[in-house]
Amino acid sequence: MYSSRILFYRPMVPAFAAVLLLAALITGWRHGVHRYLRRVIAGGGFPWMCVLVVLGSALGSTFGEGHVPAFARDWVAHSQVLEELAELVGYMALVVAQGVVLRYGAPVRAAERVAETA
Repeated sequence: MYSSRILFYRPMVPAFAAVLLLAALITGWRHGVHRYLRRVIAGGGFPWMCVLVVLGSALGSTFGEGHVPAFARDWVAHSQVLEELAELVGYMALVVAQGVVLRYGAPVRAAERVAETA
């Protein structure tokens, strides 16, 4: 059995993840992503159902990995299948949510504007 606990760089993983998260937040702030998301939420176009599906998938994945009390582990006979299915559904919900947010109020392309005026 292979465990990630024996890797020499294991103690650096949380710090590296924190640096990446901070860089993503700073980049998003500098490019005005927060203003765009505020507009999407105010306009009623935010995919709240996708967010709920992702949270439910995270819960299902955690349940499938066995990070729950012992009485709950007995409810699922094929926990590996549940975990993988929950992750698949969660990733698909993230893709759908990203598509919804990116298409909300997307600017019309220049070529489409020229075709409309002709």
